[in-house]
Amino acid sequence: MSGTLDQISTKGETKTPDFRLTELDGIALPLTTSYEALVDGTNGDVRLNRVDVTLGKSVFTTKGLVEGTKGIKGKRIVINVLSKAANLGELLRMASKNGKPPADGLLIIDAAMDLPQGKAPILDRLDLEGSIRAEKVTFTNNAVQEKIDELSRRGQGRPGDTSIDDVASQLAATFSLHKGVFTYKALSFHVQGASVKLDGTHSLRSKAVDLNGVVLLDATMSETMTGYKSWLLKPFDGLLKKDGAGTRLVISVAGSQDQPKIALDVGKTLHGKPASGNAPATTKR
Repeated sequence: MSGTLDQISTKGETKTPDFRLTELDGIALPLTTSYEALVDGTNGDVRLNRVDVTLGKSVFTTKGLVEGTKGIKGKRIVINVLSKAANLGELLRMASKNGKPPADGLLIIDAAMDLPQGKAPILDRLDLEGSIRAEKVTFTNNAVQEKIDELSRRGQGRPGDTSIDDVASQLAATFSLHKGVFTYKALSFHVQGASVKLDGTHSLRSKAVDLNGVVLLDATMSETMTGYKSWLLKPFDGLLKKDGAGTRLVISVAGSQDQPKIALDVGKTLHGKPASGNAPATTKR
């Protein structure tokens, strides 16, 4: 350490062998940090000039403030978080350790965090907002990955081409977290031949998801099928060709993060209406 009492320059390292979120039924990960900070010795406020964080296999860089608020006990933490190398699978397991994580891949994160003082549980106080992008996403459940492979085959108009296999996906979204609930805007999921665009919410505590959006396929509806089904769907090609896509379908995703239920909104799909708003009766699959 060096400097004056109100501006103490300090640097160091921390190690936490088993860091976990106690409110969630997730795994613990090793946490190490290397920091450079400026401390006000008169009130205990800290300016974090740079903190390099390694959480399991994920690497983050943060900076911000740990400061008091007049009349309120404790310290408020306000930081920015950046990562070009976060491990999606490990971070998902911090929320739930039941079996394998549903997906794995590389996460790129740009977010701001605000954790005010208080005795309430962290998830009730923590606010996050920012953007994420995930590259080379694969799903650990073979049945789910096969559905992703099938989506890519049909989206490319090659439904019988089994050489299209183990397809990697891309994911991007802007998000906010308030009282333990993520709100997603422009959540997009892309594989070759198909894109899914959704808005909605995801609760960390209940693990419930409530999303609405569209599926856009490069192929026309008849090209997604073979044989007589392709012939039967020919009359619908023009009706479903919207928004620059060969096929546009309006869907909803509900249920839990481990067992989501996807439903096709037939009315909005056929009439070309936006995905938002109150949905009519749906056909589940």
